[in-house]
Amino acid sequence: MNTTLSEALGNAAHRYSEQIALCHRDRDISYAALSSKPLQETNAQSSNTPIKLIPGTQSVEEYRLIWQCLSEGRPFLPLNPKFPPARISQIQQTIDHAEIPPDLAYLIFTSGTTGEPKGVPITQQQVFDYSKTLQAILQITSHDKVLQLGDLSFDISIMAMLMAWPQGAQLCTPPPEHTLMATRYTEDLAITVWLSVPSVVSLAAKADLLTPNSLPHIRLAIFGGEALPYDTLRQFSLAAPNARLFNFWGPTEGTISLSHFEIDRGVLQSEEAPPDLDIIPIGFAHPGVELALWNAELNDFSQSPGELCACSDQITRGYLNRPDLNETQFWMHQGKRWYRTGDLAKWHDQYGFCYLGRVDRQIKLKGYRIELQECETALRFASGCTQVAVIGFPKSTSGAIEGLLGFVESDPIEIINTALFLERMRTALPNYMVPDRLITVEHIPLNLHGKVDYLALEAKANLPYGL
Repeated sequence: MNTTLSEALGNAAHRYSEQIALCHRDRDISYAALSSKPLQETNAQSSNTPIKLIPGTQSVEEYRLIWQCLSEGRPFLPLNPKFPPARISQIQQTIDHAEIPPDLAYLIFTSGTTGEPKGVPITQQQVFDYSKTLQAILQITSHDKVLQLGDLSFDISIMAMLMAWPQGAQLCTPPPEHTLMATRYTEDLAITVWLSVPSVVSLAAKADLLTPNSLPHIRLAIFGGEALPYDTLRQFSLAAPNARLFNFWGPTEGTISLSHFEIDRGVLQSEEAPPDLDIIPIGFAHPGVELALWNAELNDFSQSPGELCACSDQITRGYLNRPDLNETQFWMHQGKRWYRTGDLAKWHDQYGFCYLGRVDRQIKLKGYRIELQECETALRFASGCTQVAVIGFPKSTSGAIEGLLGFVESDPIEIINTALFLERMRTALPNYMVPDRLITVEHIPLNLHGKVDYLALEAKANLPYGL
């Protein structure tokens, strides 16, 4: 029985030595070839830290480096070639002046509300335990082909590796610039395990690349990284009629994911989402994870909607060199160490935890607290468009939120009846939750990880002081 990730990868390399471990745009790499290359330094390697820096070009050599790091217990830090120099410099300074945990497996930097990236260290034991959790839930086999989309600095990429390599499966990586064509790539290679953020599916559907029964080889479809709309999942379910469908949830701080929900295909028959399923639930905690809702008014956990908090050995020990954040994000309660995820949720006896949005996307307008995701759900239904967004905007130099602005994607941009959409929203929401105006955009901007880029939307609106 495997006791470490190193042993699991070593066994896979021995048992499946001639099988393909990496289906890369350049060439296919066997397990024997992937595991035999000596570990090399990259051009971005710092001389002051043992952490291997992965520039993020997704070359064959970089995947070899990650394999070697995982199998030899050496820490690595995946970057993104699109990171601006200033961000790279901030990251470099942080790791050069931080005490690196001796059992570090990898380090990922996430965005901070202040603009300063936060380093999240994940240990070797946490990685191995998470790989076992994935296997217990998904039962990957050596016959599977696992899709890996997105850049290496997004930990869903590490999730794909941990799903595939310990089990002798293929990790299939299309060129980064071909994300839109992921469905075509999946068809051509007969991918069996789909893993992506929901936005990839929305883009494929918009480009007419997600036709019914076009993805019959997929047996497992896993989504994560952002809210999963009912309509997006329904469209995918029609394209992949044989797939089990999962929604995974979790922060980087929790070693990639902490909960999952398997969707019953029976509820996807209707074009209109059943109650509580407009956004697919994030479900139930992984084994060894405790989740609870924090009630700020009671200063305790309760069954009422609130911030979702997590307690588990999978939670990072703390941000790298950020004692200020560690004091606010991690705390002891009744003898247990908890982490504030920043996600809002409610409990449903049948579905488990249901995602309600982000704490930092909860605004106060005209005395009312508003969850912007609820506004987006209503706009999605009213417009019939999957890709929508709602932001708050200031009407004065004080910066106070005094109105709502909605965005609807239309490619090519067409004249749409925004007045009708707003009227439909008023039948479902109070007036104070209905946007003051809707703007049609060719594309809802996405960040490097494929999530809606709300800062870019605010810049696109160019409306700092009113409509």
